[in-house]
Amino acid sequence: MSSFINIADTARTYDAQHNSAEERLSEWQLQTYYRNLPIVLAGMTVGALILVTVFWTYFESALLIGWLCMHTAMVGYRAHHYLLYREQGISPDDLPIWRRQAFLGPLAGGLVWAAVVLLLMPTLALPGRMLLVFIIGGFSAAAVGITSAYLPSLYAWALTAQLTLTLMAFGTATTPTEFSMGLMLALFTVALLFFGNSSSRSMRQSFIDANSRAALQSRVSRLEATTRSAIENMPAAVALFDEADRLMVWNRRAVKLFPELRTRWRIGTTFNELAENSPSWRSIGSKGQDANDLSERLERHQNPDRSWEVA
Repeated sequence: MSSFINIADTARTYDAQHNSAEERLSEWQLQTYYRNLPIVLAGMTVGALILVTVFWTYFESALLIGWLCMHTAMVGYRAHHYLLYREQGISPDDLPIWRRQAFLGPLAGGLVWAAVVLLLMPTLALPGRMLLVFIIGGFSAAAVGITSAYLPSLYAWALTAQLTLTLMAFGTATTPTEFSMGLMLALFTVALLFFGNSSSRSMRQSFIDANSRAALQSRVSRLEATTRSAIENMPAAVALFDEADRLMVWNRRAVKLFPELRTRWRIGTTFNELAENSPSWRSIGSKGQDANDLSERLERHQNPDRSWEVA
């Protein structure tokens, strides 16, 4: 008889399993992103209201209202996709669509806040610039913990709003203090991307480990069920004990063969207890004269050198 492995089929099977695992990971990343989206949108709305309120007297109201309308449209666009997520969920077939929206949403938010930086920062004094730095920097810091599960969303924000803020801080700096602020923002942006990547890898590995444990537990459960089924359907009585001689598994034939032990069949019952309460159990393998000798039965159990057939 010959046997062989079909390499092509094996490769296709591996690829299918690998793709399935990647899809589960991607689905989990997107679900984590969309579950946190209301927190992101609420924070951005509060930040926008604070900014408009503080600068209302310093800039033309039409300019601020126009930007606020643009910001509201962006929030509505992202909220719409969150509601779709709540209604429809994320299916493997729609993963490309949800990935695209999870990237475009933060990109739109980053562009809106980059626009307000370009509009306001050149004419602001140091306190006003520091307020912009505080608001956008706060969003960026929160993004590491909230959106880094899906790393492209963090990149979309950091490379628009945060990078624009950093460049404008250098571009409008005229004093050593302002240059120092620009340098701190540059370091903060680098740290943001570094910790975002680190957080994303950590979350990814946690998901992979959890799935590996779940898969292993599933295999163990199936193996245990198969073993129990095989033991239950064996034509002989079977009782299995652990290293401490405690009963772990038995089948119905064992219960039928030793009816005097019907109340003793439970996990954890010791071999000694079964032998003490069953003359027929003690007699297994005996030579006749010591059929009820408990010590002799325990010795045979502890030092088995042959098998016995009981009819």
